[in-house]
Amino acid sequence: MDPLVRESPDGLLALDDEGIVRFANPAAGRLMGWPVGTLTYRPFDSVFHRDDKFLAVDLLEDLVASAAGQVQATLRAGRDTERVRVLDVVVRDTRADPTLGGFIVTIRDATVRTERERDLRHRIAHDQLTGAVSRGEFLERVDAAVADPRGAHRLGLLFVDVDHFKLVNDQFGHHVGDQTLISVCRLLERSVRDGDIVARFGGDEFVALLRNVPSPEELLEAGSRLVDQVRLHGQVDQEVLAVTVSVGAAMNEGDDAASLLRRADHALLDAKRRGRDRVAAAPVEAD
Repeated sequence: MDPLVRESPDGLLALDDEGIVRFANPAAGRLMGWPVGTLTYRPFDSVFHRDDKFLAVDLLEDLVASAAGQVQATLRAGRDTERVRVLDVVVRDTRADPTLGGFIVTIRDATVRTERERDLRHRIAHDQLTGAVSRGEFLERVDAAVADPRGAHRLGLLFVDVDHFKLVNDQFGHHVGDQTLISVCRLLERSVRDGDIVARFGGDEFVALLRNVPSPEELLEAGSRLVDQVRLHGQVDQEVLAVTVSVGAAMNEGDDAASLLRRADHALLDAKRRGRDRVAAAPVEAD
């Protein structure tokens, strides 16, 4: 074995024309969790994670069918380990090269990069204070939900505002204000069901998208549960200042996302006009 190949930090595989591993350097074994001697004479797709088997098959088929000469993909290591290793895999078609033949595969560890990318996506999609879905992510999910004909007619939206939140910040400081928002968010999550989407919409506002809502009354009950829970458990500094919320509720009536949010927001304003600490329903719009 060439010393450069043997000492390379990149995994290297040589496949024959049928996609069978004929050579593997030590780095390939380390990266993929296989002893080097057990990699050879295996089909290419069998050396990766079982859930990525068909991706590996597609990778070779795409290369053979195209004139690109090279394809790449991100696949997972084939052996079960405590930490799943993610690999950048590049396959070059060397069948026309009489000194090489078959295919040459280069493998690099992409675990750290993919974890950083996943963490970044999570930070973008979630509010850093409460952990709830972010405003931008929520709007995308509402857009998708109202466009789905299978369940759009059974969507409900709750628009939540913490009453007199500025007083909490002014009297107790921003730390207590932050804890209040976190508490309200947790109570909202407990007032809806698994699979419903809770988001911090901005400042002291939260929204929840409920799926498969049987009736407007069910949506109002969810809003009432939140109002009651916050009234019971949302007090700041014992009983010096009690926290309450106002909630607007709107069922989807063939709205687009913006219209559904607007109707729930109007219902929220109605709840505030009627004294706060309550839920109000958006009126049914005439055709």
